[in-house]
Amino acid sequence: MRTSRAFVTQRVFNTVATSGAILNLADHLVCQGVTRVVMEATSTYWKPYFFLLESRGLECWLVNARDVKNVPGRPKTDRLDAVWLAKLAERGMLRASFVPPKPVRELRGLTGARAVMTHERTRHKQRTEKLLEDAQIKLSTVTPTSSASPDAPCPKH
Repeated sequence: MRTSRAFVTQRVFNTVATSGAILNLADHLVCQGVTRVVMEATSTYWKPYFFLLESRGLECWLVNARDVKNVPGRPKTDRLDAVWLAKLAERGMLRASFVPPKPVRELRGLTGARAVMTHERTRHKQRTEKLLEDAQIKLSTVTPTSSASPDAPCPKH
């Protein structure tokens, strides 16, 4: 795209979603003097790009797809959407969605993993208890807290 004041170059990249390819893209963008990357929030596809580009020092903006209204009658392709996002960002017509800072994301990930593991542990305890009961072994008469609480301490005999 050519303007009367300066030359502005737009380039659309096709990058596969592998860590190496995304990091190569990030290095190329940094070398070209790019400071901000704008991407549309689509399911969870944006996450590897956002996190890896951010790790290379780029300012990443995640924008809501509803905020990026498409022009009626205009063909919709990923390449055209990328150019449209660039134009809207150049003109200051986008606002970034909130993405929690890295420490908060890490804490959320750990909390979610703990919840899943606790649920799985309880499920396995219940399956074991059921298996033993099917074999006519009533574990709850010996250890009353076997499935009452996943964090309950085992009684000492």
